[in-house]
Amino acid sequence: MTYRITGALAATACAVSLLAGAPAMAQTKIEAKISSTASPESINTAEMNMMAKLVDLYTNGTVDSKVFTLAQLGKERAQLEGLVLGTHDIFVHISAITGKFPSVRFWDLPFLFTDTDQVYRLINSDIAKDWEASMAKENMVYLGTWGYGYREFSIRNKPYVTPADVAGQKHRIPGGKSKQMVFEALGANVSTVAFAELYQALSQGVVDSQDNPIDQIYSMKFHEVCDYISMIHYMYNPLIAVAGKPFWDKLSPEQQAAFKRAGRDIEGWSLSLANWRAAEAVDKIKADKPSIKVNYLDPKTLPQWREKAKAVYAAFEEETSKEYLDAIRATADGGYYKAGTLK
Repeated sequence: MTYRITGALAATACAVSLLAGAPAMAQTKIEAKISSTASPESINTAEMNMMAKLVDLYTNGTVDSKVFTLAQLGKERAQLEGLVLGTHDIFVHISAITGKFPSVRFWDLPFLFTDTDQVYRLINSDIAKDWEASMAKENMVYLGTWGYGYREFSIRNKPYVTPADVAGQKHRIPGGKSKQMVFEALGANVSTVAFAELYQALSQGVVDSQDNPIDQIYSMKFHEVCDYISMIHYMYNPLIAVAGKPFWDKLSPEQQAAFKRAGRDIEGWSLSLANWRAAEAVDKIKADKPSIKVNYLDPKTLPQWREKAKAVYAAFEEETSKEYLDAIRATADGGYYKAGTLK
C-alpha cells in the first residue's frame, strides 16, 4: 500500500529553498528542541529533521527547530518528565510514552497487527483524538504517530525460533509494564537498560538480547555485538511525537497549528519510509557482518508465541476495557470509531 504523502512533503525541498526571499510573519522567533534517544542515522532522526523542515516552512522561519539525538538531552524518563517541567520541548519515542499512557499501550501488545496497512488506518482514524485527549490531561500535546517498524531480536548466543528459546535469557527491555509482562511470560530474566547504554550492555554480556525495529538495530550497530538476528515481527511499534504544555504555551496560534500540521503530514510518508528502511536494513547488516545468522518466524510456531501473550492482553483489557481493544482491532480492519465513545 502507498500511504498518503501530502503535497507539502512533496514540495518541501523546493519550498524551503524559496524561504529566504519570503517575508517573515510578524511573530516572535521561538527555539524548539526536538529530541530522542536514537542515533543520528536512525529513522527517528530522519523524521525529526522532516518536522524541523516543515515547521520552518509552515511558519516562514519564525521557529528555529534544533534536533537532538543519542539522549543528548537526557534518558527516556528525564525527557518525558521534562516536557511537563518545561525543561524539554518535543520528545519522539514509544516505550516511555506507552509506559505512561494506557490509551496508547496497545502498541505493546504482541502480534496485534498483521501488516502496516492496519497501522495506517488506525492512526488516521478518530481514535487518535482519544490519545490526544489523554495526553492533554497530563499537560502534553499530541503531535502525531510516525512509522518505526516491527520489533525484531538481536541476540548474542542463539537464535529465537520458538518461545522456549527466550526462557532463561537475559533480555533487555526499555521499560513499561506490558513489555515486562511479555518477557516474564516467556521466562526471560528481564533487565531494564537505557537505550544509550545498550550497545555496551550487549558487548559486555550484561544482557543476552534486545529487541528493536531492524532499522534501529542497524543504525545503532547492535549487530556488531550480536551473532543472531531473529525476525519474529512480534510487535509493531510506531514513534509518538509529543510536546510539553509549557513549551506549547510560548507559541502563537499560528505556530501551534504549524506543529500540528507538520506532525500529521509526516505520518503517511514516515510509514512508507519505515517499510523501505526495514527492507534495506537486513541486507546492510549482512554486508557489514557476513557471519551473522538471520532467521525468520516459522508460521507453525505462531500459536506458541500468541499463547504466551494472552496474559498481556488480559492485563490491557483490565486496565482499559475489552470494548476499547475490540474498537482498536475493528478500526485497524477498516471499521469506524467515533472519538469519545469509550472512557
